[in-house]
Amino acid sequence: LSTSITAVDVGEDGVLWLVTERLESAGFSSVSRFENGQWTSYRTNDPDLDISQASFRAAAVGPDGQAFAGTGGDGVTVFPADGDPAGVVAYDETNSSLRGASSNPSFIAVNDVAIDSDGAAWIISEPGTPMHRFDGQNWQGYAFPGQIPSTGRPKRIAIDEFDQKWLALASNGLGVWATGDPSTPADDRDVRFSGSARTGIGLPGSDVRDVVVDGQGRVWVGTDRGLAMISPDEGLLMTTIQALPGVSANALGLAPDGNLWVGTLEGLVRVDTASAHVTDEVVDLPGRSAQAMAVGPQGNIWVGTPTGLLVVDSRTGQL
Repeated sequence: LSTSITAVDVGEDGVLWLVTERLESAGFSSVSRFENGQWTSYRTNDPDLDISQASFRAAAVGPDGQAFAGTGGDGVTVFPADGDPAGVVAYDETNSSLRGASSNPSFIAVNDVAIDSDGAAWIISEPGTPMHRFDGQNWQGYAFPGQIPSTGRPKRIAIDEFDQKWLALASNGLGVWATGDPSTPADDRDVRFSGSARTGIGLPGSDVRDVVVDGQGRVWVGTDRGLAMISPDEGLLMTTIQALPGVSANALGLAPDGNLWVGTLEGLVRVDTASAHVTDEVVDLPGRSAQAMAVGPQGNIWVGTPTGLLVVDSRTGQL
């Protein structure tokens, strides 16, 4: 329904969910579900569907198969695992903790969603309250604790084994948010890293595009000028991956074999996470740039681009 795919995710059962932005020539955007070779699409202009009306920009699938689709102004829509339209629910300022600015509380842009170890969804949004927890029944909103400025505008979120939230803050750098007891914001702590490295230690660029956590607890950070890695064994020491200097790392995906795939303007690059070295394996995306990425349980890398969806086998690197 729209070829500009802004986000994609794959559930533990291998079911793919993706979202698109609204084309200027059409009055709708869409959410699509792919299972066993069959597509099901949900349009925002469907009068029989409880679905947000704005362009979509975020997608996440929980361990139960439930899918979250974040929009560019209408909050978040939640889909049941089986995709039954009767179970679709849209959340906004009327039925959740999501809030826009005081001047326009109904305008809520949801930038990303991540699922924690308890199966609860953590939703980052702007403007208004920046982060929210939804356990399937109850909502809780969180204001920035202090180190991350109110203008932080988080774009991506990843959750580590300690349930710390790592936030890609775009031009505001990288944020780490420890929420502690989810029922109260009183014990929250946060740290922000900004600027760029000059000695190979720190962020290679100040514009953070994406962040993921691997199975060893290492945090991988994609910036406008390259890739960095934070090792849990070295505190919060950030090491710039020197093999990708100046490369815009727009999207990150971890394959089942533990290797990291980096979506750039030129194509996909594989990073050997054991050695933190870039391999010779590069997948060209002819005339397209990766703006979203997800890796399925079988190793397929699903890449969303402005002109459609591509799939790459992470074992062979074949498009």
